[in-house]
Amino acid sequence: MKIINDVKNFVRKSRKWIFYSLILYVVCTCFAIWLKMPANVKMKKIEVTTQPLVHNVEFRDELSEFRDKIIEDGASLKNEFYTDDDIKHSHGTTIPKIIHQQWFDHNVPCRFHDNIRSFLILNPDYEYYIWTIESARRLIQERHVDLLETFDNYKDSIRRANMIKYVVLYEYGGIYADLDIKCLRNLDRIINNYSCVLVPEPYVVTTLIYNTELTITNSLMLCKAQHSLLERVLAQLSSFAIFATIENASGTPYFTFLFNQYNTNKTTHNDSIQIASHRLFRREMDLSLLRRLRQRCRNLQKFTVRQRKGCIAFLQGQDSQRNESQFLFMNQTLKFAKDICSFDIRSVLKRRMLHIS
Repeated sequence: MKIINDVKNFVRKSRKWIFYSLILYVVCTCFAIWLKMPANVKMKKIEVTTQPLVHNVEFRDELSEFRDKIIEDGASLKNEFYTDDDIKHSHGTTIPKIIHQQWFDHNVPCRFHDNIRSFLILNPDYEYYIWTIESARRLIQERHVDLLETFDNYKDSIRRANMIKYVVLYEYGGIYADLDIKCLRNLDRIINNYSCVLVPEPYVVTTLIYNTELTITNSLMLCKAQHSLLERVLAQLSSFAIFATIENASGTPYFTFLFNQYNTNKTTHNDSIQIASHRLFRREMDLSLLRRLRQRCRNLQKFTVRQRKGCIAFLQGQDSQRNESQFLFMNQTLKFAKDICSFDIRSVLKRRMLHIS
């Protein structure tokens, strides 16, 4: 018993020293591992800063010129579209005054409430269509029965939503906008004297996400009814349904691919298309996408010239707005937040003679 008591007393008195010894052991072990690490790993920074990443790379002449250009670029966006005087002397609009949006049903998440109201308030003389999966399916069944099987066989709602965008815009014409887009100005200047207006993705997204020079978004489209580009887009949907990824089957890359084909064969159609500056239709990137882009731009040496340009533009903030807010028509905010409430869209539209599909 005496031996046991002696051991207990020793442990009780030495408990603090044992704890400190363990901490010292862990610190020494970590320090030893750090000494064995390569120098380039030791010096790697967690936070990405603009200047070191840009100046530590030996740019080619083309890249250096591009970097200087985006820093000095201050071209005004004021005359991108027709002025108010042009509208007064025009012969009417080519794109009809109709706004299309969609959701699964009439219970729209509360986070889109202000966006919907922005279109209604700033464009009081426009018709407004809110489409659901059910109402859009009826439209496809009535006017595009050849696409109904493809629509029903889609395994996810995003593919169906993409088809709905193209169908309603082809049938009625007007402006299609996703619900995460907020209207900032009256849209008369855009639809005047154009048969179709498309918006490119920001250069950073185009180069770093899609690895190309031009990508046309399908989240915002302004076209007249029966536009030949939309006709071609609808004709190829069934053929592209075999692609595993949503984007290639019906999304932005699919839309861009058909646009490039359409733009190459200009002799087969008469419908023109206006490509607007994406800075007039701003897309705010959410934090997850920003982190993804920063991660990609940490090692420029492995990139192609095009991708390096994208990183330079991203680090220099080319796609951020520089005192151009007065020229913005719409703003898209990508936020993947959980919906905590919803509202019946019909309650918002009941005071106006609007189309509740």
